[in-house]
Amino acid sequence: KRRDFTMNALMYNIFDETLEDFWGGVEDIKNKTIRIIDEKTFKEDSLRVLRAMQFSSRFAFRIEPKSIKIMQNISLNDLTKERIFMEFEKMFNSPNLHYGLFYLLKLKIGKKLFDMQFNQKKFIQKALELQRNKNKFVSEFYQFYFIYIVYPDMIKGLKTPNRYIKMLKKQFFHKNIDDKTLYLISLKYPIKEWLGNYQNDVIIRAKKFGIFEKKFNKIKPQDVIKDGFKGKNIGIELEKRLKDEIDILI
Repeated sequence: KRRDFTMNALMYNIFDETLEDFWGGVEDIKNKTIRIIDEKTFKEDSLRVLRAMQFSSRFAFRIEPKSIKIMQNISLNDLTKERIFMEFEKMFNSPNLHYGLFYLLKLKIGKKLFDMQFNQKKFIQKALELQRNKNKFVSEFYQFYFIYIVYPDMIKGLKTPNRYIKMLKKQFFHKNIDDKTLYLISLKYPIKEWLGNYQNDVIIRAKKFGIFEKKFNKIKPQDVIKDGFKGKNIGIELEKRLKDEIDILI
């Protein structure tokens, strides 16, 4: 009874090999439903609200209406940023990110933790972006896409590892990417490291141009050095020549 949800309160009797299900957990699993067992004991650990969000996102389960109302009224002020991030990271790696976004808002987690407020139009746009493009996300960087697409300022409210900070700090936020912009981004890093790479057939074009796995580097620093450039002028001249080369290609 002290467990969080019915689906997590099943017991296996090792003596007669039977399943003990006191709270209807099996039925809820069949119906893909997340349901609180006991309101009083549930409230003893507010982290369970975040667990509901990440379970939904991982398993494509819906949260039962009464349970939603209970969780909406639970304060999250007692949670450390470290505990919060642990649950969010499970959601960031989940296959149903649009479910995570829905319950991030529905359970008022976004409002309480990040002062995040989306109107219906913005929610639908973000949810569809997550749902329709998930198969285009580069698996190596999958965990970063939710923050990039939904709400980059989340990073300020989470105790994230340095890999998150480094990855999101260097990102470009572009829409409607033409070929020239794609080449210009690749001067900084390979397109596979750009989190906007799911847009407008970007991955297909980047692979065609040879800039998905590596930066555009048709001109080498040595080419600039042998022409007499020194110090910081090497980098300035190299970037200029690379941009000129891009103009020729485009």
